Amino acid sequence: MKPIASPVVGERRRAGKLKVVIAYLLGIATLPVLAYLVAYSGHFPVATNSHPLPLEVSLADRALHYASVDGAPAVVPVKVSDAGLTSSAQLYATECAFCHGLPGQAVPHAATGMFPPPPQFFTKVDDDPTGVIYWRIKNGIRLTGMPAFRPTLSDDQIWSLALLLQRAKRLPAPAQAELHPNH
Repeated sequence: MKPIASPVVGERRRAGKLKVVIAYLLGIATLPVLAYLVAYSGHFPVATNSHPLPLEVSLADRALHYASVDGAPAVVPVKVSDAGLTSSAQLYATECAFCHGLPGQAVPHAATGMFPPPPQFFTKVDDDPTGVIYWRIKNGIRLTGMPAFRPTLSDDQIWSLALLLQRAKRLPAPAQAELHPNH
């Protein structure tokens, strides 16, 4: 003969499960409220010289990677030429070097105070596909110093800059000359 379960025991189990569910929901609801209160109180680190929050760099890098890879055009509509790279080097020197520097030069003063620090010319740029570089120049990168150049440069100019950066370590001599301050 099977023992009959007491209705009191069943009610206790249900009450225990309900408490767990309520605690779980309160925990989930509390996190965004706490984040809001920290941000609203002015204690959220927004200064560029503040240390990044846990996971901030990883999450931002991942979001940027997937957004620019997914949005990057696969076909480069501009032909590469020495003259085009030389013209792009001139454009880079006037529009980009202020933050991204020139080859063989110290990191620009503006870049030393930025977070995240902008990649410098000849470092970690030419390993990205041309379409990804194009997307980043055209659209900019939110919450960094990187502006969107869509309003100020033509698509051909943006593509030419992307080609220049993608070939940063193998530029023709005239383009290299444009990137040196003593040319």
